[in-house]
Amino acid sequence: MAIRVGRAPWPPGVDVIPLFSEKFGPVHAPSIRLAAGKPWPAALLHTVSRRNAWSDWSARSGIAAAGEGAAEFEHFYFMLEAAIAGLGVSISPWPLVAEDVAAGRLIAPFGFIDSGLGYVALRRQKQNRKADIFCRWLETAAREYVAGARSRPPEATQP
Repeated sequence: MAIRVGRAPWPPGVDVIPLFSEKFGPVHAPSIRLAAGKPWPAALLHTVSRRNAWSDWSARSGIAAAGEGAAEFEHFYFMLEAAIAGLGVSISPWPLVAEDVAAGRLIAPFGFIDSGLGYVALRRQKQNRKADIFCRWLETAAREYVAGARSRPPEATQP
């Protein structure tokens, strides 16, 4: 069993359980101010696993992301800690920053848009009682997440 974010085609020989679509957007510390159409006074932060996230977001949003340099991190956690510390602007999936945005540690100036990716659970096709129970729980949790307020990212949290 594995939980992945991506798009089909998925590996052969697995059952695919769709969970929810991903939304992503720029986030940064409240001390940084961004404006569309102007150079951003901060570095663009991204992860090794999503090197094209900024270009993908720019293409989907129509907003050019132009920061003062860039920094790449091995893990989302380190990138988000750098963003919270005011070291730059992170391009991040909503599920990973929802609590930080709600708590005011991060600002989402342009809201969040569909990334074209989805969260899925992949499991062996061979039936297993424990995996069946877990997958049913996971599907229920995903439905509740999609229905809940935390799954609805803001359109924008600063003008």
